[in-house]
Amino acid sequence: MTKKWSEDEIQFIKDNYETLTDAEIAEKLGRTEQAVITKRKRLSLPKSNRKYSWDDVVEAFSKTDLIVVSGEEAYKDSATNSL
Repeated sequence: MTKKWSEDEIQFIKDNYETLTDAEIAEKLGRTEQAVITKRKRLSLPKSNRKYSWDDVVEAFSKTDLIVVSGEEAYKDSATNSL
C-alpha cells in the first residue's frame, strides 16, 4: 500500500524541485526517488536542469584555492538559468 502524500510534502516538492535533485528530495522526505519523480510529474513540475546540489558546489570548491563568493540563495536563484 502506498503512503498518502501530505500537503507539507507536496509543498516541499513545489518549493525545491528546481534546486534539488529528485534523489535529494526523496532523501529529505523519506520517500523513494521513483515516488518523488512520479509525484513531481503528476504535479506537472518539470525536471530541474540542475546537475549539482549546493553541497556539491561547496565540496568541489573546498578542494581548490578558489572561494565561493555568493551564497546558496544566489545558487538557487540561478536554477532556471544556463550555467
